[in-house]
Amino acid sequence: MLEMTFYIGQERKLIAAEDVGRVTQNDVAYPGKPIFQGRQGDYNDQILVHLRYWAENRPNHDGGPVNLSGANLILEGILPDREHRIVGNTVMTVIGAPEEGNCRMSLPASAFAVAGNYVASFFRLIRDHQSIATLEFNFQVVSDPILNGIKAEDYLPEYYAIRDKILALQEQLQNSNDDLINKMNRKFQNQLADWTKQLQTVLRTAQNLQTQMDALEGTIKSNQVVTIPNVQKYVTPNDLLGTLHLANMQEKYPRVRAFIYQYGAGIENAPFGGSAVREIVCRVIRDHRDTISVYISAEQVLSIMEDFNFRNGNAAFGNNGAYVSSGINCIGVEVDNSTVTQFDMNDNLVIAKED
Repeated sequence: MLEMTFYIGQERKLIAAEDVGRVTQNDVAYPGKPIFQGRQGDYNDQILVHLRYWAENRPNHDGGPVNLSGANLILEGILPDREHRIVGNTVMTVIGAPEEGNCRMSLPASAFAVAGNYVASFFRLIRDHQSIATLEFNFQVVSDPILNGIKAEDYLPEYYAIRDKILALQEQLQNSNDDLINKMNRKFQNQLADWTKQLQTVLRTAQNLQTQMDALEGTIKSNQVVTIPNVQKYVTPNDLLGTLHLANMQEKYPRVRAFIYQYGAGIENAPFGGSAVREIVCRVIRDHRDTISVYISAEQVLSIMEDFNFRNGNAAFGNNGAYVSSGINCIGVEVDNSTVTQFDMNDNLVIAKED
């Protein structure tokens, strides 16, 4: 695992005014600037990151560790093709105590989609939804020759093995008498047929890889490669119910389920037995260290309960869940393996049958 050390407050060389738009950010070097190199097609590559404060007059300029309590790191960059960008989509895991300033970053597959040197790349340090610092590094993606213009004689070791065996058999045939030639020729023909079959299998596999790579390149060229934040509104379900603040989420990731019903607890004039409780699909996104956002589908709610009407709701929460109600209509969120300490409802959520 690659290790990187960043010094917050370190003086960095800036792009000159006359070079703006002509020189890329990653072309501007300064002492100690880290370099990360990955292979095209990689997934979940990890980097061990150490965050320190810069101290001009201290040994090694080490001003002590950065406290990572309540902080998060996200990856931002402009891909080598200069057309696509990546923002976020990384996973940060604190190593040891947060006060020690050490963490592990897992990079997504989309960061390795295009070969070459990134135009710009850095980790952004965020705390309380505010940007604290940017940690620049050079990001290089090495091209994968297997997935780019495959040639058997260049990239397939089996090709050389088969070729050497054929040459050896030809030499033996030339030095043999007629009987030996006939015997070896039969053996040669059988082995050649077997080797040819093996080579065809290898080449078919290589061709399938090339076809997949061509499809990926076509997707990139048609501007179809985007990061999760870009496509968030197209993912189903995509109606934000609210944000849960949870305790102990670092120890065990919670299990979240959502339900709809009518005449929940605390609603006056509720009939005996209330109404049927139906589970609905929900999607959760981990926003920060101890918060997750819960998304539901308004369309699914109405498909199950046509009379369900939700406007101007009220929010409440308990140890194991959060509840949103409007009139007799209710949406409940059940949380296992964690404790709910706060619930921020999305005031703009509207679920109602169309007139």
